Amino acid sequence: MAFYVRRYLDEVVARPAVMMDATVRQLIFTLLPSGRCTSELVSRHLGIDRRTLTRRLAARGATFSDILAAVRVELVQRHIKVEGRSLAETAQLLGFSGLPAFSRWFTTNFGMSASHWRAEDSGRGHRP
Repeated sequence: MAFYVRRYLDEVVARPAVMMDATVRQLIFTLLPSGRCTSELVSRHLGIDRRTLTRRLAARGATFSDILAAVRVELVQRHIKVEGRSLAETAQLLGFSGLPAFSRWFTTNFGMSASHWRAEDSGRGHRP
């Protein structure tokens, strides 16, 4: 199996910018719940320098921060609707250090608190 993983990573590195943003997105999805999802860690998984990752994403008109934010927005819409899942658990799944950091991020991005959105959503089907 290690052979196939190495071969896959070699192929990714050989295609500098073609699929880099999609690959980074996939790695972010995988790493977020660990709470350790940084550009440094993603570049290490790809076997390239962090600056190389930054350049390759820029060649595609993307940044690591933008991809991370987009993944979090997509995931929060899934996770927050799960009945019985606490906001603290949702925060952890999105890679936040704690509920306060998640709450600030949510309010900044959606203009209301996560608990307020959840209450409105259950009443009217509102989506962030």
